[in-house]
Amino acid sequence: MAGARRARKVIRLLRVSGIALISLVLLMVIADRAFFQGQGFPPPHLKLTGLLPSSPAREGTWALLINGGVRPDKNYPRYWNNVSLVYGTLKSLGWQKIAVLNADGLSREPDQSGRAFLGMFTSGGGLTDSPTDLDQDGRPDIQGPATKAELARAFADIGRGMRPGDSLFVFITDHGKLAPVDGRLKPIAGLWGDRLAGRELDALLRAHIPESCWAAVLAAQCWGRSFLKDVTRPNTLLIAPGRPNWIWSNQDYSIFPQRFCEALLGKSVVSGNPVRADTDGDGTVSLREAFRSACARDHTPEWPLLWVNGDASGMPEIF
Repeated sequence: MAGARRARKVIRLLRVSGIALISLVLLMVIADRAFFQGQGFPPPHLKLTGLLPSSPAREGTWALLINGGVRPDKNYPRYWNNVSLVYGTLKSLGWQKIAVLNADGLSREPDQSGRAFLGMFTSGGGLTDSPTDLDQDGRPDIQGPATKAELARAFADIGRGMRPGDSLFVFITDHGKLAPVDGRLKPIAGLWGDRLAGRELDALLRAHIPESCWAAVLAAQCWGRSFLKDVTRPNTLLIAPGRPNWIWSNQDYSIFPQRFCEALLGKSVVSGNPVRADTDGDGTVSLREAFRSACARDHTPEWPLLWVNGDASGMPEIF
């Protein structure tokens, strides 16, 4: 009798577990259909007429945009979309010199997956080669692969060209995680077949960017806040969505970079509807104003943070 009762309990437990598992899978499928479908290529900001008008050049403005990619099956389309959106936003605002390192660079080998279930798991669409034209003007905009060697070269090239008072904006998009660094678990950002630790980014900034120049870094990968804590160079503004550890995305974009660019542009990149972020009424949106606007419109649980290394009163107006 006791054995029969135990058998019935096991059967009931298996049934309940099976129902729970099926329910979980159904919920995941529903969530994927509701929030992670995306519009496909080209992404919304490249379909919207008049979103990215030209502006007068802003003297002394530099940018380095990085999509590490990691490897083809982990390099989701939204990372290219993020870079394309940030590139178009800065260009339309008059940013003068923008360097881009994306996945495997100018190689014609497939380097990007087709789709990600729940934005996290490769789920069909095959592998494709990332476009090198970020704004569909017929010219390639990517300088090279997102490797550590190319990253060091890009920083060196930028640093040689900068003059006192110039400004640098660095944007990182990709996977972030904890990994062993010098015997300790530290947050890293993925590069193409490699990885970058926060202290390594700090070393590149210190080695190549003149002390008289301000830098801003937006790290849009998981563990971004902890990653940027190791960037201690003075005269540096730091922005990271994802507290404590994660960021949120859909198929089209990572959410915070989308909101951030919308604030800088003054328009939704999907609908073109106005986005008001110029809180001081000076006719331009600074990076700090864009941050505040993005936080107010980011309804995902990623709680972005902004902090400044150095005396904030000396920051350029665009920061």
